[in-house]
Amino acid sequence: MPDELLDRDAVLDCLRTLGDLLAQRNTPHQSIILIGGSYLALLDLREATRDVDTVTHLDAATRLAISDVADLKGLSPKWLNDLAAGFRPAGLSSTNCSPILEHRALTVLAPSPDWVFLMKLYAARTVDYDDMVVLWPLC
Repeated sequence: MPDELLDRDAVLDCLRTLGDLLAQRNTPHQSIILIGGSYLALLDLREATRDVDTVTHLDAATRLAISDVADLKGLSPKWLNDLAAGFRPAGLSSTNCSPILEHRALTVLAPSPDWVFLMKLYAARTVDYDDMVVLWPLC
């Protein structure tokens, strides 16, 4: 069901499943930086999200594994996407992020709330207002 909401546990479960698939396929280790609603859900600042956004460009092998996780879990094929890559601030890199999940085939990283607030501010979407309100005290 493509409109299913993913809470913190569901996001982590999907990411672990993705790591398992990447490992089974001997895909080179992947690192992704999460932002958006999934980031907020993982910090317990939001109950759930519709998708998992990354600012890391996803390669073809990872996209295929993402699609397979979608089939396994009944999610949208874009449950994990890199549509936010265009909003990635110039200085954001893995060196200024903290690990959320470390798997033998996948490392999932999170930037500080400052970076996510900045990206949401730059996107200038009214749907991001509530997220910016909960992020602001952490900045």
